[in-house]
Amino acid sequence: QHNSFGKLYKISDLNLEKNTISDVDTSIFSKININTFELNLKYNQIKDFSKNNFQNSKIDRLVLSNNHLTKLENNLLFNLFDLDQLDFSFNKIE
Repeated sequence: QHNSFGKLYKISDLNLEKNTISDVDTSIFSKININTFELNLKYNQIKDFSKNNFQNSKIDRLVLSNNHLTKLENNLLFNLFDLDQLDFSFNKIE
């Protein structure tokens, strides 16, 4: 499987806002070989998010606002040791 993000070494912000993304590959962000970075996925169509999406990633700011999330998996943020800021606003999480 090809990973478009695998060779990014100096990225600090990844803005994927307003791209009509509905699925997030479970391993794509763990392959970014950098210290920490901000991941912005707001205003997409993401309905489901698994803790495997972030396994071994170094995200320090995660923005998932304005998506279609209705529930969050237990231990979703378990592997996000560098996380400082989190935004799930404007979803319909129960």
